[in-house]
Amino acid sequence: MHKKRSFHEPEMYVRGIRDLDPKKLQEHGIRLLLVDFDNTLMESRNPVKTHGTRTALRRMKEYGITPVIMSNNFAYRCKEYAETCGVDYRAFSLKPLPHTYRSIMKQYGCRPEETAAIGDQILTDMLGAYLSGVIRILSDPLSEEDNLSGSVSRWVETRIFAYWKEKYHIQRGEYYDHL
Repeated sequence: MHKKRSFHEPEMYVRGIRDLDPKKLQEHGIRLLLVDFDNTLMESRNPVKTHGTRTALRRMKEYGITPVIMSNNFAYRCKEYAETCGVDYRAFSLKPLPHTYRSIMKQYGCRPEETAAIGDQILTDMLGAYLSGVIRILSDPLSEEDNLSGSVSRWVETRIFAYWKEKYHIQRGEYYDHL
């Protein structure tokens, strides 16, 4: 069982989902990976650029980890991508509210300590994972271009990272793994 860290420190910070080691996640008992869609699996403004993220999802499945896409966006944004990858998805997830996290864990028979969530936004992905008690994996966004709500979040996150850097010595681009 993992030790729940405080909100200011996700258990991992990676460049992107391609940098996740499925073997290590498996060794830590992770069976379910909740994956943000926009700017984690596919660029928000360019629905063609996926940066090899399909391969990363396939690798997770090879290690017995079930990836499920969790998006605050509409179904049309992630449906085709999810189907081509052979993974389940939940659109309009209302992150950071924990209901959808818990619903997916129940559906797949996983406890919070067997579940990790990866995403690029602190105020939705990381806060929702924290409130749900799952392992949090922060990733850099695939692109700096965002939709309107993403742009507002990024503005706030810039201030959060400035605070984290001063208080906790955590800063954007300095990756770590505290699993």
